[in-house]
Amino acid sequence: MEPRIRVIRRVATFAVAAALTAGPATVATAATSAHTAAGASAATSGTFRQVFFNDFTSSIDRHYWAVYNNARTYKAHLASNIVIHNGYVSLLTRYNSSLGKWTTAGMCLCNNWSLRQTYGEWDMRARVSAGDSRAVALLWPSVGWPPEVDFMEMGGRSTQGTRQLNTMTVHYGSPSQNYMAHSSESGNFTTWHTIGVRWTPGSIEYLLDGKVTRTVTTGVPHQRMWFGVQTAPERGITPTKSVSFDIDWVRQYSYTA
Repeated sequence: MEPRIRVIRRVATFAVAAALTAGPATVATAATSAHTAAGASAATSGTFRQVFFNDFTSSIDRHYWAVYNNARTYKAHLASNIVIHNGYVSLLTRYNSSLGKWTTAGMCLCNNWSLRQTYGEWDMRARVSAGDSRAVALLWPSVGWPPEVDFMEMGGRSTQGTRQLNTMTVHYGSPSQNYMAHSSESGNFTTWHTIGVRWTPGSIEYLLDGKVTRTVTTGVPHQRMWFGVQTAPERGITPTKSVSFDIDWVRQYSYTA
């Protein structure tokens, strides 16, 4: 099917957004609905077209997803820690008795070059169980580093560990500089929420349940990036509790000014 074009035309705090349904890893038709983009910055306009949707009702499609599998690093990612069940995918942090260590999980939409984009929007319906290790969703550059856009990052300490605080960071500058523009938002992220990022030439907008909650105009990247999700230990802290980072679905949109 031809994708329905979603047009964002926002002046001050109004936006037109999409409520969408589709099958796994397919382009699909969409219905539109309006919402208020709280915290939006300068007026913008552009066309967002859905290019990918995955609701994890079947196995991981390696045409799109690369699954991390390297137990030798400190993150100790294992492919077996990615489990599809009950209509969603879980990225697990758990102890592996055969290896005698805590292991984690990760995957990225980086196997298909067409999904490495400059600008666009990425949304996921997700939740994370409480624990003392990390859960991250980000945009990563196809070449070099920085930039990096972490639009969901919860560590293993304090309110991040209890999943009551999500932190968002734009990394920019040179590798030696690694400047960071930080944002955060409170919520109970042990329950399902739609978490996203909208990236245009002039801004990074963070979305929660269909609304823009924070806008950053500093350090906005202008190169191809891909979407990735992972769990990981806190540096210097050995996990003591299993964690499940659950994702019901992922959507990606391209952007045309």
